[in-house]
Amino acid sequence: MKNKNNLNNYKSHKIRLFQYVPWNVVETIITNGYMKATLPSECNDILEHIGACTSKKDFAVQRELQKINTVGMLCFSRTSKSSTMWGHYADHHRGAVLVFEMDVIKAHYEMKQDILCFVIKDRLKKDSDLIKNIIHVVNYSERRPSIIFHEQDKQLFEILDSQIKRFTNKGDDWKYEQEMRIFLDLKNPDYIYGGKYFYNHLLPYLKQIVVGVNHEYGIEYVKTFIKKYRKSKSIKISSSYFNNIGYITETELEDSPSLEIMKEWPSEIILYDTESDLSYRSISI
Repeated sequence: MKNKNNLNNYKSHKIRLFQYVPWNVVETIITNGYMKATLPSECNDILEHIGACTSKKDFAVQRELQKINTVGMLCFSRTSKSSTMWGHYADHHRGAVLVFEMDVIKAHYEMKQDILCFVIKDRLKKDSDLIKNIIHVVNYSERRPSIIFHEQDKQLFEILDSQIKRFTNKGDDWKYEQEMRIFLDLKNPDYIYGGKYFYNHLLPYLKQIVVGVNHEYGIEYVKTFIKKYRKSKSIKISSSYFNNIGYITETELEDSPSLEIMKEWPSEIILYDTESDLSYRSISI
């Protein structure tokens, strides 16, 4: 592995992460300075995070385990142009898309190289809690991944490879989302309120807000609002608009590189696991 003490030794790539949200969520993020983690029990797909089952009992056990939230997520897309997501997640085009821009370094896990992930470059030396700085690409498939256990002290534990597979796999029906995920250690949030977990480490990368075509107050209101609360941080404001012919919501932004392009990037960092614990505090490089 290249000398990790010199970040210039790594080949980095620029990407964008897009998050579709209702307008009240934008206001909360900007005024409070935190982003809320999504818990596994809050996911839209009831089958998400449940591995392949061999019996009804197996399924019932996994459904109970699904309710135990040990890890949070921040979820993004690689595109800002999905009319479906503008409708579902951005309050029928009344909300906005938050645009995060960053340099990343491609990585892979020691035990499994087919999990596509990236480390935010300029956070490598800043934060010992590495997992919240790793961006995972979500894989879509017809079959749920199997759960793999190992025995320790007469107890069964799911191995880390198996856990990551479950948390980065969704059904083919969700492929349109082009999702990227950042996992968060719920033991180490920046803020807790009302049983919700909040984090602020990504806000320096918020570079633009795209306002929906049905936004109640319009782009000038948004510009005034952002200027009031983010005086020292420059955030560009733009509007989405409808394509003249197709069923597409347009923005002025290019999407993140395609999955095919990202797969061609060489992996620069190996992520080592030292424990099987989905808190991910065991990940080191």
